[in-house]
Amino acid sequence: MKIGIIGSGLMGGSLYKRIEGAVLLGDNWIDRIEEVDFVILAVPIFAILEIAEKIAQHPMKKPLLVLDIGSVKELITKQFETLTNGHLEFVATHPMAGKEKSGYEHSDPAIFEGAVWVITPHLRNSEAALQTAEELIRQLGAEPMRMDAKEHDRRAALISQLPFLISKALLDFVDPESLAMAGPGFKSMVRLASDNLEMRKEIGRYNRENIDHFLKGYVDSLKSLIGSE
Repeated sequence: MKIGIIGSGLMGGSLYKRIEGAVLLGDNWIDRIEEVDFVILAVPIFAILEIAEKIAQHPMKKPLLVLDIGSVKELITKQFETLTNGHLEFVATHPMAGKEKSGYEHSDPAIFEGAVWVITPHLRNSEAALQTAEELIRQLGAEPMRMDAKEHDRRAALISQLPFLISKALLDFVDPESLAMAGPGFKSMVRLASDNLEMRKEIGRYNRENIDHFLKGYVDSLKSLIGSE
């Protein structure tokens, strides 16, 4: 299958460098989509939703499989279910991989090695399409894991989005004089703070309920560590 990638940031660039024969479809992707059999959407969440709609409206002359790698899955999976038909199938996924730096210049073909890569199936997904996605994921060095989209968003808020918020809030909270004497322990705690803030804000908007829930629980956990008088 010839694979086309829409998006050339950290993740899109990493996919392009890793997948032999893959093509970056660029801004004029709609004119080139017939060139490929498999499209990967490596773009922000709002763009995934917009591009998926445009692909569904495009008069395809041959079958096409579309896979996304967005960080929030419930909304995307629901949309993908409504857009999937006989010749066009959307598969919602999320690789638990990345870096605290963004952009093509930081892309790395080894970024997916050993990572869990979640697939959140919907009712219109065929087993053949899911297995094709799993085969690609394994070729990229990752381990596919099927999961309900709602459960994914709950877990991702806890182990991905919450750590960034904690890291960023801690860095912003500490005064410059104290930062000047920070050692490796503090620096490792705030490493994630340099991640793409706009991307993280977007993820936060789409998964706000789960993030709010776990933030409250985390604050309670902090308070329990120091005890109460």
